[in-house]
Amino acid sequence: MTDFFYAIVYNGSGQLYGWQVILETVVIVVVTFFVIVFNILVIAVMMTTHGLQDVVGYYLVSLSVADLICGILITPLSVYPAIVQRWVYGDIVCKIESFVEIVLWSVTVYMFMWISVDRYLAVQKPSRYETASTVGRCKCWIAFSWLASIALSCPPLAAVSPANYYLEASVCVLDWSHMSAYSVTMAALVVTPSFITIGYTYVYIYVRITKYKWMTAEKKKECEWAPSSDPPYGNANHNLTCAITLAFVLSWLPWLLLQVYEKAAGPVDSPMVHFATMWLAIASACWKFVILVVMNSRFRKGLKHLCDGDR
Repeated sequence: MTDFFYAIVYNGSGQLYGWQVILETVVIVVVTFFVIVFNILVIAVMMTTHGLQDVVGYYLVSLSVADLICGILITPLSVYPAIVQRWVYGDIVCKIESFVEIVLWSVTVYMFMWISVDRYLAVQKPSRYETASTVGRCKCWIAFSWLASIALSCPPLAAVSPANYYLEASVCVLDWSHMSAYSVTMAALVVTPSFITIGYTYVYIYVRITKYKWMTAEKKKECEWAPSSDPPYGNANHNLTCAITLAFVLSWLPWLLLQVYEKAAGPVDSPMVHFATMWLAIASACWKFVILVVMNSRFRKGLKHLCDGDR
């Protein structure tokens, strides 16, 4: 016990830690707490509130499960290494953590893609939406996404090269520089098709909404689809899912831009920049709850009932 408190206050050379280490540790603990609590609440509200158990609701539950696993298996392992400034759990745990990270990130990207496809169907084929996008098919796509993500993430586990401890951010990450073929495969099967689909579908949706607004009254009457506030077709659902997707993209964008910059111009000698951008990305797991509270009245009512203990 004495050694533990000594490790909290002193580093290996016996010198006091600076404010940066204390700040980083506090940030990790706070982010971990909110990731766990917020995603448990999202899952509980979605699964117990009438009107939220639709296709989008199940995709959001799957997203929340992935984020909850991150809050249970990934972020807590960063607390003690952040204090002692080294990885203390061994290479095997580091490699397993990297594997789980890839699985969860792949699942998350796939979920956002399926959500965007569902929104596209609600706008492009409203008369056939109920038959084209069913809860049964949604569950099949969720199962496929999890299984495909696990299968695609297995090669790093069998790789000879170990995962790296990202000291500046206090997390283990895959050493992509030694797995160029795998990097290309992941980009071709997960990243590229998913983000192209997400970009195309939301651009299509909002272009169509804009065109409808500029139609004459006669044209609006002839239009098969009209923006409304009713789910699953309405603007409220489109805006909600777009906001959640955008929050994820904007949270990860600074860290991704940092990686691109370092590849082009060399390493950035600022540990706090690496830490801030990485943990902003990890904190993307929290924004879903906040957006649902702000933008979805049914979610707010369900949350209130859950907190009050109503049935």
